[in-house]
Amino acid sequence: MRKRERWLTGALLLLMAAFVSLIGYSLMALTNLQEDLSRDPGEDMVWAIAQASYQNNLLLTQHAPDSGHRGNRALQHALLRGRLEVLLAPVQERFMERAGARESLLRIKKMLGTQQADHAQIQVDLHTIGQQIMRTRLDLAGERRDAHKRLLRLLIICIGGVMLAGGLLCWQLLRSLARVRQARDQARRLLDALEREKEARLRYRDFVSVMSHQLRTPLAVIDSSAQRLARQGADADSVQARSQRIRGSVRQLNQLIARVLQGLRVDEQRGEGITLECQRCDWEELVRQALDGFDDLITARPVELRWAPGIARPLWIECDRLWCVEVLANLVSNANKYSPPGAPIDIFVDSTDGMLLCSVSDSGPGIPAERLERLFEPFYRGQPQEGVGDGVGLGLSIARTLVHWHGGRLTAANRREGGACFTLQLPLRQ
Repeated sequence: MRKRERWLTGALLLLMAAFVSLIGYSLMALTNLQEDLSRDPGEDMVWAIAQASYQNNLLLTQHAPDSGHRGNRALQHALLRGRLEVLLAPVQERFMERAGARESLLRIKKMLGTQQADHAQIQVDLHTIGQQIMRTRLDLAGERRDAHKRLLRLLIICIGGVMLAGGLLCWQLLRSLARVRQARDQARRLLDALEREKEARLRYRDFVSVMSHQLRTPLAVIDSSAQRLARQGADADSVQARSQRIRGSVRQLNQLIARVLQGLRVDEQRGEGITLECQRCDWEELVRQALDGFDDLITARPVELRWAPGIARPLWIECDRLWCVEVLANLVSNANKYSPPGAPIDIFVDSTDGMLLCSVSDSGPGIPAERLERLFEPFYRGQPQEGVGDGVGLGLSIARTLVHWHGGRLTAANRREGGACFTLQLPLRQ
């Protein structure tokens, strides 16, 4: 296909070059024709034959010797011979041969060389030669007009051919541009597909991160409850309460696994990644649910839940309950990890411009300014603190990813009074 188009483009270019060459030839021929028309030899020949006929007529007519130059036969005879020499000049030879008058002129010239020239016969011959010259002049003028018309016709055809070839080249160029745009659109679609594939792979990595990190907290609750059951006596109420806690943590683990597997299946079928199961939730209930998992882990510090003045309660929000609880659990776990023993954790709830604002503040040393930008990067951990347990640096990265899926933001800053403050912003969508 492309080879044929290249051949077509080359042929059109050659055709245009040929037409342009013909245009140049036509213009040159028109210029030469115009020069020929400007120096018409027939007009000079008509004048010369008319003068010769006039001189011969004076010789034929008897004038008195005292009648001036008309009566001077020698002068008139010389003038007649001069007119004949003009008519027989080499410049006019082709014209006279075409007119068929050269032989007659030579015969007249020969007759004038005799003593008894028949001026009556010469007058008849000159009249005949004049007619021949007039006819030849008209024929040449007609031929030149015909040549002029042919050159004009050729010029018009060449201009039309150039315009046609130019139009075909423009059409070919437009087709090429259309194919370029089509190829560019196809490349853009491929790039978009690659970006979606890349995003899908990142989602897979997120899922693995969620699985590896989020299972740690429920397992810690299960382990802690089991250890307390082992250390304490066989009190029925205590055993029942802790058994319910263990079962709740197990259900939470099962829900997390089911959601991750569901997201993987959806991603394989449609390439769109995990879907959110949004429902109308009371934000205070979500906060309480996130804190319930820390009853046995946060025993030596108070957790205060405060509301901005004028906030209507309950504060309803459209969100995925499971993922929002996980985000809050991550923020509370992070605050508990970096706060000194006995220092409080503050949770403050506000709303503005259709957005929910939930801040979780600790009483720790804060975050160095150079670490704030990288705080939410995967596998990046903050400044090590004495007594802080080991971690893999995924909690905040996962929390921001989950918030991003909801169309919100998660930011971090240092408080003036000390400690760090993480602010969660989510659209209410009431």
